[in-house]
Amino acid sequence: NNNNNNNINNNINNNNINNSIQLKMNNNNNNNSIEQSEFVVCYCTCPNDEIAKKISFHLIESKIAACVNIISSIQSIYSWENKIECDNELLLIIKTKKNLTNQVIESIKSKHPYQTPEVIFLPIIAGSIDYLNWITNSTIQSNNNSNNQ
Repeated sequence: NNNNNNNINNNINNNNINNSIQLKMNNNNNNNSIEQSEFVVCYCTCPNDEIAKKISFHLIESKIAACVNIISSIQSIYSWENKIECDNELLLIIKTKKNLTNQVIESIKSKHPYQTPEVIFLPIIAGSIDYLNWITNSTIQSNNNSNNQ
């Protein structure tokens, strides 16, 4: 019986925590954060600092990204042409808008030495309204609606 009571209490507590998180994410009256799917984070790996900076500066100068973080010294283990590879790389974390994803992809591919560069996007499901507005104001307006679904 004691175990059953503990399980019931744990389930109630877990449900309350999950509901509280969900309510915070869906609360549009909160001025400090806002649910947004029009913003994305892009990951791109680069072989060296020179390429990472070249791509980063191009994305910012072209106003198709608001910010690029360069994370140095990551190890990537992957399969390429039926061999397992292990390389030291740098990771770009690119903040932009969903409607600019095609332009980001094309820009990276035009500057990247890899045959198949990693260019993947993750949605920003919520964030500071000030930061998201800054992304909007720091990037170009795009008429490309092919990525808005």
